[in-house]
Amino acid sequence: MKYQILNIVLLLAAAFACIYCTYIYSSPSDLMWTRFDSDMLHWVSFLTANFTHYNNVHLYENLAGLLVIWLLLYSPNVNTYADKTASLLFSCFAVTVGIAFFNHSISTYCGLSGALHGMFAYAAILRYFRDGDVKGIILLIGLIIKLYVDFNWPELTFNELAQKVYGETITIEKQINPDSDFAYSTCGEAHLFGAIGGSVLAVIRGLFFSKDRMIVGRSVR
Repeated sequence: MKYQILNIVLLLAAAFACIYCTYIYSSPSDLMWTRFDSDMLHWVSFLTANFTHYNNVHLYENLAGLLVIWLLLYSPNVNTYADKTASLLFSCFAVTVGIAFFNHSISTYCGLSGALHGMFAYAAILRYFRDGDVKGIILLIGLIIKLYVDFNWPELTFNELAQKVYGETITIEKQINPDSDFAYSTCGEAHLFGAIGGSVLAVIRGLFFSKDRMIVGRSVR
C-alpha cells in the first residue's frame, strides 16, 4: 500500500514540476535549454527544459501522456516508483543531451514529450522482453509508427493541430519578445532521443538489475 501511495506522490511531483517550471517560476524562459547559453542555469536546463512548456495546450497534452504512461503501461514486475522515476529522469537527460551533442540545427528546446517517448519505450521493452507480454511488441510497433509520423508528417501531430484549433498562445516567447511572430512545433528528434534513452535504460535494467534474465519473449530464472 505504501508503495502505491509513493507512486502517486511521485506522479504528482512530476506534474507539479511541469506546472512550476511553466507558470510559477519567475522566468520560465530561463529554464528552457538554449544552445550557446553561458548562464549558470545552462546545465540545470538539461533537466528543467523537459518540465517547461510553451503554453496550456503544450502542458496539458504532456500531463495527459504522463498520466496514461505512469498508471497504465508499466507491467506489474516493473511497476515500481524506482522504475518510473529512473525512466523519466534518464529519458529527460537523453533528450537534451542528444539535442545538444547530436543535432546542431535545434537552438532551443522545452517540453516533456521526448521524455514520455522514453518512458513509453522503457515500459514496452520490459513488458515483452522481460515479462513475455505480447502487448509490449504492440506498444513498440506503435512507438515506431509514431516516430515515423513525427519525422515525415509533423503537421499531423497534436501540437500542430492544437495550434490551429486553439491559436498560438505562446507564453514563454511572449516573455522574451512580445512582438515576435512565433510558433512551436513537434520535435521528432527529441522524441527519438527520448526513445533511445528509454530503450537503453530498459536493456540495462533487464540484463543487470533483474532477478530474472531478460530474453526474447519470456524470462527465466
